[in-house]
Amino acid sequence: MKITPKIGAIDPLHPQADLIDTAVRILESGGVIAFPTGSLYGLGTDALNADAVDRVFAIKMRSADKPLLILVPDRKVVFDLAAEVPPAAKRLMDRFWPGQVTIVFKALPGLPANLTAGTGKIGSGCPGTRSQGPWFRHSADPSPAPVPTCPVGGGAIASTNWTKC
Repeated sequence: MKITPKIGAIDPLHPQADLIDTAVRILESGGVIAFPTGSLYGLGTDALNADAVDRVFAIKMRSADKPLLILVPDRKVVFDLAAEVPPAAKRLMDRFWPGQVTIVFKALPGLPANLTAGTGKIGSGCPGTRSQGPWFRHSADPSPAPVPTCPVGGGAIASTNWTKC
């Protein structure tokens, strides 16, 4: 089956509501989106949808033994993904999130096994709204401006940097 990509450039300063809605629908349906990060592009999908996570692995031709990073809009979402959040991790989140720090947690039972690559652990990061993109938004917020929460994946997006061209 050939899939034709949909391409839309979302202006980070003035996000277009229709393109944001399209990105959210793609995520909700198990699709994959590409988004800019600080230096590369990332691929993202619904972190709680095992089939969607498989799509990221297939697109990247990524080995199934290499887990994906989970991007979260804020630290509250980590408590829905991690079996425990130690005090040291809370201090790291307070100090470095949003930012470029990834923290590894013991995964909550029931998360897709492919997401953790069978390790039982998840790496989670909170990059901040600019990197997350405007699809991280509060569904009750009428403003198209990005705010920290996400309507899909329990608020989490499985992500990986795109390094193969």
